[in-house]
Amino acid sequence: MELQCAIGLDDSDGGVDFMRRLWKLFVAWWMPIAEKIGNFMNRLILSIFYFLIVLPFGLGVRLFSDPLRIKKKPVSGWTDSPVLANDLDDVRKQF
Repeated sequence: MELQCAIGLDDSDGGVDFMRRLWKLFVAWWMPIAEKIGNFMNRLILSIFYFLIVLPFGLGVRLFSDPLRIKKKPVSGWTDSPVLANDLDDVRKQF
């Protein structure tokens, strides 16, 4: 018991309180460093995601699609709709 008091492990003299203060001091020292590491990793991961996934997909869509149908000149502005059959069986099977 006397050895524990001398080392500071006994609860009666505030050894646990010392560890809590030491932990809070460590957290106060570590948090600004961890925040800088987190900000750097966030930018790094999002940049890699953008350049490996989003950018190639966007370039592919830009190069190989024609959403406004500018390249194909239709005779008129109308698009033909498919011809639907007027059978009684088709009317019964709507879905």
